[in-house]
This record gives sequence, structure tokens and C-alpha cells, in this order.
Amino acid sequence: MDSEQWDQRYAASELVWSATPNTWVEEIAQGLEPGRAIDLAAGEGRNALWLAERGWTVTAVDFSRLAVERSRQRAEERLGSDASRFTGVVDDLLLLRPQSGAFDLALLV
Repeated sequence: MDSEQWDQRYAASELVWSATPNTWVEEIAQGLEPGRAIDLAAGEGRNALWLAERGWTVTAVDFSRLAVERSRQRAEERLGSDASRFTGVVDDLLLLRPQSGAFDLALLV
């Protein structure tokens, strides 16, 4: 699927994936000390937002413009004054060159 097809899929419903994090992400990350994380193919941002709510600074990357817009909106709603801990990026993972700095956690779920 290309980015336009994913945009169409996201446009067809209010929420394609659940609002809760992936079970494995929650199980593995719940005991980790917050740091910098990158969520690749983040979709609507459920895992990235969950991490940001727990103090992580998260970059969520997806090539669906609509999914990233939704994740940014949810970040503002869920994180309030801490929304700056969440950055949504529209990009193709095959071409992605993360900006400077290392990440403490990388997700591809």
C-alpha cells in the first residue's frame, strides 16, 4: 500500500487501530526509564502517545499524512501542556534519516 491508500484507510473510520498501546509495547516499556523514543510506522500514534504520557520524548513517523495529523491532534488533547514531548513526522521509512541525536527506544510495531 502507498501513502494515499493508507490515507483512504484512515479516512474510512474514526480510529483504525485501538487507542490503547500494543500489548507487547506496554509490557516491555512500562518499566523503562523515560528517554527519547522513535516510533516507526506509528499510524495514529497509539504507542507513541502512551510513551509520551509516561514522560518519554517521542518522534512518531508514518507516511500517511492523515494518520500523523490525527496523532498530533490526539497529542494535544491527551498531553495538554506536555504536547511538546510528541512530534509527528510524515516521511517514508525507506528514505528516513532521523535528525541528530540517539534514541533510547525504537519501535516498529
